[in-house]
Formats: sequence, structure tokens, C-alpha cells
Amino acid sequence: MDGVITQALIYSISFRIFDESSYWSKAAEYEFGSSRRVVATLANMIKNETTKLNLNHIYIVGFWSAGNKPIVIENVYLTNSDTYEPPLAIKDVLNNDPNEIVDVYTLMGIKIQTQIKREQVINFKKTIKKHTK
Repeated sequence: MDGVITQALIYSISFRIFDESSYWSKAAEYEFGSSRRVVATLANMIKNETTKLNLNHIYIVGFWSAGNKPIVIENVYLTNSDTYEPPLAIKDVLNNDPNEIVDVYTLMGIKIQTQIKREQVINFKKTIKKHTK
């Protein structure tokens, strides 16, 4: 994960990643210091200096500052590039097989349907659109 800020750093800024749902819990923290970029290697994230971050449960990712000035963020992205370059494009990751069995979630991550055919999800979207016009 790579974060880049655009303003000169005259106050403390850190990039924090939490595996618990509270912002007051311990986090993997990455200080910007005098740099404009911080790189957080997912496989090596540690909180409390000894506890490995649980990557199966990332609840909060955020920037924190002790100053009273805004943090201007240029970009944040995930990459597997050894040079930490931003991704160039998003590949089509959808399986278009209408018979594939899938679960359906809201944007908030709440499961609303379980083990249905992808075709049913597509037809459900079409039904919603027809009823909302």
C-alpha cells in the first residue's frame, strides 16, 4: 500500500491501518517524517512492535496528524510492483459465467443473499432499475 501527500511536512503525519473496529485500538503505523511517501508492506505489518496485523480483518485505514493543518493526499493505492509504481489499469476480474454460484453484499459489506446464481443477481439489478423509473 502506498500513500503520497502533496504538501511540505511541517507537522507529524502517520498512515495507520487497523485490524479492529475502533480507531482507539492499536494500529500498524507508518510515519511520514520529512518524506512525501510512505510504503506499507502488507505481509510485514506489525502493531504494538510485536503483534502481526490480521490482514483478514482490515477495518480502518487512515491518515492521522497532530497538527492543525489539512492533509492533502495525492493518491493511495495497492500495488505488487517492486518499484511501488501506481497501477496502470484495472483488469477485468469478473467471471461472466451466469451459472456461477455467488454471495451478494451491500456496499457496506453486509451479506444480503447467499449461494445464488450470478444470473439471478444480474436479473435482480434489472428488476430494481425497472421499478425505480
